Amino acid sequence: MSSKILNFNYKVETFKVMADTFFVFALCCIIFLSVIERVTFIANSVLVSERFFIVFYFLMLPRLFILRFSYNKIILIIIIIMIILISTYNSQNYVFLRAIVIAFCGMDFDFYKIIKIIFILKIAATLFVLLMYGFGLTTTFSEEFRQFSETWGLFRNSFGFYHPNQTGIQIFSICAMLICLRYEVLNIKDYIFILGLCLLNFFFIGSRTSLFMCIILLVATDLCKRNKGKVFKNKAFKFILTSFPFIMVLILFLQIFILPKYEIFSFLNLTTSGRLYNNILAYHNIPISFLGSKVIFWDFNLVMDNDYMYSLIVRGVLPTAIMMALYSSMLSKLLKSGRFILVVIAVCFLIYGYSENISFHIQHNFALIWLLSDSRIFDFDSDSNTKNEKLIGAA
Repeated sequence: MSSKILNFNYKVETFKVMADTFFVFALCCIIFLSVIERVTFIANSVLVSERFFIVFYFLMLPRLFILRFSYNKIILIIIIIMIILISTYNSQNYVFLRAIVIAFCGMDFDFYKIIKIIFILKIAATLFVLLMYGFGLTTTFSEEFRQFSETWGLFRNSFGFYHPNQTGIQIFSICAMLICLRYEVLNIKDYIFILGLCLLNFFFIGSRTSLFMCIILLVATDLCKRNKGKVFKNKAFKFILTSFPFIMVLILFLQIFILPKYEIFSFLNLTTSGRLYNNILAYHNIPISFLGSKVIFWDFNLVMDNDYMYSLIVRGVLPTAIMMALYSSMLSKLLKSGRFILVVIAVCFLIYGYSENISFHIQHNFALIWLLSDSRIFDFDSDSNTKNEKLIGAA
């Protein structure tokens, strides 16, 4: 009898290892291919098509058999997935589906292991794109631009990515992951490295949003360390943070209906390269969908960089509201568990989303991985935490 039990336990452990291995492999492929998708000989291939990514989603599914759920949570998750699937079918946009599948299958996965994997993959994929750029194998965007001044002209380059702003997104995401992994042991070398990337961005890439967000993240991180999280215990401040996804939508509609009445609108619109006016045009010319619709903004002579307006029109009001509610719940869990730096990073990604389509892209916003996780996933031992961060620094 005991041998049968041991044999059963061995099979269960073997299955767990297999499921975790499949999950990590699929996640690695998704992250890597998402970063290099603009390389010329890959851009139009099946390797970076969303239908090919479905194979990786199925590879992640075995993890569901080793997770424990209450009946209420199972029903809730099924409802959420069904709504996201309808939205995906209607819009042919897979951003929400990708985030939900990875967050669902990644529940209770080791915190530092998964972030370290993504961090290393991001670095490797970015270096690969730069290497392909050096060999002339990428579709590269370049132009002369005016950085903060009409008289000071610079030449911006995407270095192999689709657009300099995409290069800027990669820089911000890498900086955010570095801060996340080394928060407890951040030192002057880390700050110099991040500031160096900011200078590279300023002089050669010209992604102003990325530059500003990196500076905001650095300042917020420093204040968080100095304050030791005391400000996060204020009830009003906690309410603002947990409501931040919905606050961003509120700001969007205030910008559409109220801000144009004031003279500052012209200045802000110019500063954001016309993004504010594009939001207004999109709202008045393209219907907002309930469960998603396939919209090509080029047909309306528009470029839609605002992630919230894009989501309401393309992915639908209901799916967007669900994702925002889940994001808000995640922020609340992070605050309760004292993971304040993760709150700072997650909020910065939301702010970034007002200018670039990034907030719900899990290959950029790694905070989405914990969208469906329980509070206990964040309650890891502080000594182990520091030890892992030191190992990251040595890697």
